[in-house]
Amino acid sequence: MSTLFSESLADTVCKNIAYAISEGLEYTNSRWPSDVKNLVLKASQAAQGLLRLPGNHHHSFWRAGFSTVSCNLLLDIYDAGVQSHVQKDIAVITKSAKYDAVLGPVLWDALGWLFINAPTSGEETLLRTKQQVALISRTVDFAW
Repeated sequence: MSTLFSESLADTVCKNIAYAISEGLEYTNSRWPSDVKNLVLKASQAAQGLLRLPGNHHHSFWRAGFSTVSCNLLLDIYDAGVQSHVQKDIAVITKSAKYDAVLGPVLWDALGWLFINAPTSGEETLLRTKQQVALISRTVDFAW
């Protein structure tokens, strides 16, 4: 992507992907309308595909806040909605209304590729990583 597009175009594409994924955060504890679900899934799949490719566009994903939006959404669709309660001596686990067996793995994969190909030099990346340590740590702890 970085060899085909300018940095500003890559920034715009990545910002729009992060914005589309953040649309899923607008519907806390409720089902997504089908158009929002499609938007979030397609944006996540686009990020997954782009993040597998090497190049400077990984900087654009960091600048766009992709990791923050993705971590928040993963925690929202899995952690916040998963509750267990006892019904007639049997533990029952209820999942979030937004739980989706397709979206979750796509987001996890995209985040994995971002961290694998994460830019490792430059003050901007180090600063952003320090700002996101708590959220990323919480997400990693949740995954365990």
